[in-house]
Amino acid sequence: MLRILLMICSAFLFVGCKDTNQESSTELITDSYFFQKNIFNLNLYKCVTVQSNFNSSYKNSFDMTDFLSMSELKDRDLEIDNCNHTFAEINELTPIKEDLLQDDLYLELSNCNALVTEEELYSSLNIYLEYIKDNDINLWSGVSEFDGNNFIWINIWPNQEYRENFMNNWLNSSKAGNFSQKLATSAICNSPYTNFFTR
Repeated sequence: MLRILLMICSAFLFVGCKDTNQESSTELITDSYFFQKNIFNLNLYKCVTVQSNFNSSYKNSFDMTDFLSMSELKDRDLEIDNCNHTFAEINELTPIKEDLLQDDLYLELSNCNALVTEEELYSSLNIYLEYIKDNDINLWSGVSEFDGNNFIWINIWPNQEYRENFMNNWLNSSKAGNFSQKLATSAICNSPYTNFFTR
């Protein structure tokens, strides 16, 4: 009787330990370039006169007339007399270059009008973003939340010389033409405002 009981227990144990050999369908994403993106609040002041006592948390232009803050925490700042204030929530496109926001930077800001939906606009940027990623370009890019069809496109570079070298190489690449055609059907952008900001 004991022998039969042990055989039954062994059979259950054998069936319970059977290898099912199922494959996992979970994919590990290791490329953080296209996910884990943050939203930054942009506060940009362009002032008519020199502002010598401006908020010290802002970066400033050499002539002390323009001031910039890019922050995940700071919200819309106050209006200041004799200054044109631009505020926007910027969706970053290149999160691995976020360190560019910490130091001196060269800002390129374009006011744009979308000709397509927000999703289609982001899709049209893929050629450009792939080029930046594949060539490890030192560039932080972002696009604001849409306000109707209007949005702001921002590029942040280490300095003006770096931007100009990139533009020369980019314009000579085959991808520039493809991107220009794709973007032309997606948005119209004004000539960019550019300035160098330092602490």
